[in-house]
Amino acid sequence: AIFMITLLLSSMLTLYVPQEAEAQVVPDIDLTMGEAYVTLDVSPRGTGLGSTTVTVFNSAVDATVKVQITIEVAGFAVSPQFATVSVPPQDSKTISIAVAAILRTPYRQVGGNVFAEVTQVNGVPASGVSNAQTGFFVLSEPYGKVILQSDKPFQKVSPGKEYPFKIKVVNNGNAADTFAIEIINKDKLQDKGYSISLSSTTTKDTDPQAYDLNTVKIQ
Repeated sequence: AIFMITLLLSSMLTLYVPQEAEAQVVPDIDLTMGEAYVTLDVSPRGTGLGSTTVTVFNSAVDATVKVQITIEVAGFAVSPQFATVSVPPQDSKTISIAVAAILRTPYRQVGGNVFAEVTQVNGVPASGVSNAQTGFFVLSEPYGKVILQSDKPFQKVSPGKEYPFKIKVVNNGNAADTFAIEIINKDKLQDKGYSISLSSTTTKDTDPQAYDLNTVKIQ
């Protein structure tokens, strides 16, 4: 009888696990972004590159977790797209994220998404244990660039006759822009007997790769 009671008590001690101890081995991860905004210089002289970081926190007291991370930014190249890190108990790991765009990319802002999921707990495969999600923004910066074109840039005109030059003001930047127009040597030309006027001193709001016409009247 004494042997049976001892065996029964031993079994109870083996099977009984306090709730506090059980809670300690259940991992919970969290994500924190470094820079919430990543700006890219996509002008012809820029690099088109930017970066940020994401930190994975493991709040478990006695569980090392392996975490699979997925990073997506629509319309931009991102590295890494996938990453796996092992995070010790009550510790964190930081991952660097690089974002790239082709130069002359149109001006726009896009939201990036970071998703992390626990795939192992203390070396044992696991699913549905814990996951976390966060995000950041990627901005391809606007830049201005203009090209002037004329179908007939040279014309002989008799004295006293007025001639209109048609000038195309081409927006070669990556965002809608308005351009100011000025004839910088107007005074010198007037001293030599030329009368010059512009149809407008500014263009309309012009989309990228589009143009606005301006007329320069010379007499």
